[in-house]
Amino acid sequence: MAKKNITIDDLAVMVKKGFDGVDKKFEETHKEMRDGFSAVNKRFDKIENLVLASHQKRI
Repeated sequence: MAKKNITIDDLAVMVKKGFDGVDKKFEETHKEMRDGFSAVNKRFDKIENLVLASHQKRI
């Protein structure tokens, strides 16, 4: 296979194509993480309320 000379412009286009869509993937991952942490926070809130209610009954 013959070697093809790659110019700086060619390289820039290749790098750009490699990074296209990365920001969208990060946004999707960020949303999934935010939703997951939100669900965990809700569960901890329920547990906290149960523990506080139990302590108030004892006091």
